[in-house]
Amino acid sequence: MNAKEIIEKIENSKISIIPPKSSAVVIPLIEISGELHVLFEVRSRDLRFQPGEVCFPGGRIDAGETPLEAAVRELCEELSIDFVDFKILRDLTPLAGPTGALVYPFVALLKNYDMSYSPDEVERVFTYPVSYFVEHPGVSYPMKKTTVAPDNFPYRMVTGGTDTYNWHEQHYDMWIYEDTCPVVWGFTGRLLHAFLELI
Repeated sequence: MNAKEIIEKIENSKISIIPPKSSAVVIPLIEISGELHVLFEVRSRDLRFQPGEVCFPGGRIDAGETPLEAAVRELCEELSIDFVDFKILRDLTPLAGPTGALVYPFVALLKNYDMSYSPDEVERVFTYPVSYFVEHPGVSYPMKKTTVAPDNFPYRMVTGGTDTYNWHEQHYDMWIYEDTCPVVWGFTGRLLHAFLELI
C-alpha cells in the first residue's frame, strides 16, 4: 500500500474513534422551589454490576451511536422521560471509569420531571441542592492503580526487560461526599466533583 492509498483509507475510514466499551452518563439537574438540585439514582439491587450503588443515568455506547446519543437514550430509559423533557447543557471532559473504559459525561436540565424512573434499572431517585455541595464539599482521597503483568509477559523484548520492570502507577483522586445519605462516592463522586468545578 502506498502513501496515497493509506491517506485515502484514513480519510474515508468509517471506524469509530470511540474506544470499545466506552459509556456515556448524564448529570441531571432539576429546579425545585427556585433552587437547582442534582438528581441521583440508586441502582436496582437486581442488576449484576454495582447493585444498590448511587449513580447518574448512563450506560454503554452502542455500535453506531455517538456519546451524546447514548447519553440521551440512557437518560430517557432510566428516568422514563421523553426527548422533550430535558435540555443538554454541555459536555464534560471524558474520564476513565471504574473498569478503565472511557466515560463521556454530559449535564442536562430536566423539565417538568415528576421523579419517575424505570424500576428495572433504578430502585429510587433522590436530589440534593447544588448549594448543599458548596456548603458540604467532598473529601478527596488519593488513590492509585498498579499494572500487573501476566506470567507469560515477554519481558526480554522490552527496554530494560526484567521481571522487576518499574511499571508506572496511575494516581487519581477519589471524591466522597460524606454528609450525603446514601453516600455519594466512587466514580459518581468524581463526576459530581467535575461538575461542581464548573460553578
